[in-house]
Amino acid sequence: IIELPNGMSANAVGCLAAYETEGYVVSIRTAPIWEQEEIRGSYISIEEDDRAVVVRNCSLPEHVDNLVTEERQKNFRMVSSAKELWEKRESIYPHLLFCDCVFEQLLEARNLLQIKMIMKKLQILEDYFKDYNGKFEKDKVGFGCREESESVKNNGKLRNMRVFELPDKSKAFFSWHISFPGNYPGRIHFLPDAKKGVGIIGYV
Repeated sequence: IIELPNGMSANAVGCLAAYETEGYVVSIRTAPIWEQEEIRGSYISIEEDDRAVVVRNCSLPEHVDNLVTEERQKNFRMVSSAKELWEKRESIYPHLLFCDCVFEQLLEARNLLQIKMIMKKLQILEDYFKDYNGKFEKDKVGFGCREESESVKNNGKLRNMRVFELPDKSKAFFSWHISFPGNYPGRIHFLPDAKKGVGIIGYV
């Protein structure tokens, strides 16, 4: 039974199903209550006393955004290995594309602490590219984002060390990177893709 703003109450079968399956309600805004992100009511069963409960409601774009963010955060917290990070990469980082070679690089991570450090740096790029409009601005990425020096670009051997195979099997020079210090220092090389509106990760 849900509580209506006018002090009345009503049966809500959809809310009951959402609560019992640990899901959420998808509703149409036919009344003010369905504009709320949380629907409060009473759960009634013959096995136990009535109790106050809350179910999530999804009827506005911001409700969807909040749910998506929470699911990504949940996936982030549940990652416990490099293999699991690779398998969940699309759900955690939907605005990043990963070159195939990154999988082998991730497997070199020594422990969960190192994996979490890599994930936090990838999140920096995800946060930038989710609003990427095709014009790359390194200062908005922050965290020491920089391009390779001219000496690296013009040195054939050093340049080739930054060339990686793209998801479409072509190859490109990944000149942009961010670094991370600490016990497990390293770099993440990436390319902005203005056409697809994403960042491509070539090296971790």
